[in-house]
Formats: sequence, C-alpha cells, structure tokens
Amino acid sequence: MKFFTPDFPNDDEAAEAEWARYLERTPATDNTRRVYRLVYQHDGKRFVAVVGEQRQVFARRTGPRGGYIRDADLRTFGERTGSQVAAILDDPGEAVLHVWSYGPPSGGWSNPFMVGRRFEAKEIEYFDGYGPEQSRQD
Repeated sequence: MKFFTPDFPNDDEAAEAEWARYLERTPATDNTRRVYRLVYQHDGKRFVAVVGEQRQVFARRTGPRGGYIRDADLRTFGERTGSQVAAILDDPGEAVLHVWSYGPPSGGWSNPFMVGRRFEAKEIEYFDGYGPEQSRQD
C-alpha cells in the first residue's frame, strides 16, 4: 500500500507534513516505520487498526444470554470503535507502537493509544517502502 494520511490521500507533501507532526509528538527516532495495518490483542479481544478506518474489535463469543463460555473463540465479525485511525508509528527501539486517531478521544481511547510490541502486537503490515521486507506475523 502506498503511504497516505486519511485527510490528505492525494497530497504527498501535506501527508509528509502531517506525518512529521506525529513524529514530533512521540519519542520517535529516524528509524520509525509507517504502519498501514496493525492486529493486536488486549484483554482477551482482538483489535484491528487500519489507517483511514475506525478500529474493529472482535470479542469472545458468549452464551445465549451473554454468559461466559470457557475457552470461547473470538467472534468472526467485529464492531467499530473509536474514531478514524490517522497514523500508526513503529519505532523498533521502543516497546510500544503509537496509534494516532482523528478527533477527540472517543470510546475510551487515548490519543495516541499505545500497543505493546512483545505481547499485544500480532500482525504488522507496513506501507510499501517503509518497513522490513516481510510483515511480522506471530
């Protein structure tokens, strides 16, 4: 996927300026990579964050009245949560990835939201030319 920012999908110069603003607001270094899609787990749920879209959350299946089911699989459909993802930053030297969103925090999401690299991040898909040759998948 070619790099873009949602507010400036066809303006490379404006997209680069917006990217620079995110870098200034995090402890990012020159090695920071641009992530297009991030899949992570938190509190037993799976989340998918894609630049330009709202996050999706996939919760565990429940019983007929919402009751707990031991070792239940995750649902196959996700629910939208929070506001549109603006950028995802991956600095290999940091323990977390930073997920930026547009607008005020909604749905309890902080801005930026941090995802732990070691235990939470499961799949990382980079923009073309901005990450390692292969995307990471655990």
